Amino acid sequence: MLAIVEPGVITVEEAAWTITAIIGVGVIPTALEIMDDVTIRCVENFLRIGLPLDVETIAHLALTSVCQGQELLAPTANN
Repeated sequence: MLAIVEPGVITVEEAAWTITAIIGVGVIPTALEIMDDVTIRCVENFLRIGLPLDVETIAHLALTSVCQGQELLAPTANN
């Protein structure tokens, strides 16, 4: 699963809390990467791999299996 977040949609912190919620319901990624806009620009300037430079966050979770029958909810300010 790859999520690329445009500026102003959600913050890096909200993306991290969403990943925490996913892990909290028992979906354990085999790999996890989250990059903020500064890191995205540094990696792209060095590697030139085509990362989008107009986004705030890139989150990547690699899963080996899919959890069925569980509802995943993004956290809110109250939880």
